[in-house]
Amino acid sequence: MINTLKELIKLQSVDNDIFALRKEQNLIPNKLREKKSEYEKAVNESNKIKEKQKDLTVECDKIKLDIAAEEQHKKDLHQKQSLVKKNNEYQALTKEIKASDQKKKSLEELLESKKAVLEETSAAFLAQHKAVERLKKEFLQEAEKAKQKIGEFEQKINKYKLLRKDITKTINPEIFSLYSNLLKTRAPNVVVKAKNNVCQGCHINLTAQVIVDIKKAEKIVTCENCARILFLEEETVKV
Repeated sequence: MINTLKELIKLQSVDNDIFALRKEQNLIPNKLREKKSEYEKAVNESNKIKEKQKDLTVECDKIKLDIAAEEQHKKDLHQKQSLVKKNNEYQALTKEIKASDQKKKSLEELLESKKAVLEETSAAFLAQHKAVERLKKEFLQEAEKAKQKIGEFEQKINKYKLLRKDITKTINPEIFSLYSNLLKTRAPNVVVKAKNNVCQGCHINLTAQVIVDIKKAEKIVTCENCARILFLEEETVKV
């Protein structure tokens, strides 16, 4: 039984290495997701600026049409004014022409204001587009690195799996089944020391009979509380 415990401890050591490698491997996609999220945020911001740019362009085009319409209206007023004979009608048209001039001037000022904002927005879009392209390149590079790193981890894990397979061949199937079931709920450590009459898995005091059974090394002894497999290093197994 001592040899079986030794093999179980070896197996647990391999499983711990696999667990650590897998944990480190799983961090790689998390880092990649962060980079992807940063890229997607930049894309969304770029789309917002682009949409604002389109809206401003539409507004500017509408104002230009309004200015053109006001110019035509003013021409029509002048033409109409040239045909009137009554002074009061002439004065009324003069007033309308002045109002048209003022309206056109206001529209032109508004257009210049919108053009300035459009120019700033276009510059912001260009800068954001460059940022998007940079982040896209970085993300693709990170994705390639991540793929390579994951592959490297997988190679290491596969080597440990082969070693694990060799070890499991030396362990009684029933004992291996016990170990495997414990691994599902007590990982990463299911084979633990009984140090100073205390289970190092759950830290509960062990009974004298449990200690006696471990020392006899006639069977696999488990903790009455956590069910982990127990061993006494100083009495049985030299790790």
